[in-house]
Amino acid sequence: MLIEVEDQDDINAWAVQDEEEVHGKDNISSIAAEALERMADILGEKTMLGASTQVIVEGINKADSW
Repeated sequence: MLIEVEDQDDINAWAVQDEEEVHGKDNISSIAAEALERMADILGEKTMLGASTQVIVEGINKADSW
């Protein structure tokens, strides 16, 4: 299931919960993901892949220090 309602038995508790966007802008990773999507739309996926391959490799190699 994609989305599960936490308070499915209590409609009043569910009604007062704040809704979050699918691409919420509340943390740095979601902001970065949205920015990369926009850059890929503008520059093209092939350009983004070529430009980001080295960054991805460096990130994978330093995964133990995240």
